[in-house]
Amino acid sequence: MFYKLISEQDVREVVFKLSKNRLKHYRVKKNLTQNELATAVGVSSDYISMLERGSRTPGFALVNKISVILECNISDLNFFSEIKEQNVLNKYLNKKGSEVSES
Repeated sequence: MFYKLISEQDVREVVFKLSKNRLKHYRVKKNLTQNELATAVGVSSDYISMLERGSRTPGFALVNKISVILECNISDLNFFSEIKEQNVLNKYLNKKGSEVSES
């Protein structure tokens, strides 16, 4: 069995694209401004902006409030990408290690 070995950087890029948070997508879909969403969940519009850019990761209680306002599932917002990225990278590295040992 042959596998195409891909670089860890390639995996990181794919995971980033898949795991990028979707707050802005759902906010715009509900026709809300950052300020309106911020007021509804009790944070500043600057904080919502930081969440959308991925420079902050909210706690579970805030994610829950946001998901209620935006009428979506918590998992749809994809806030916890660092955990997902680490899990995907670990699986990739473990698989890569077993492929090398099989050859």
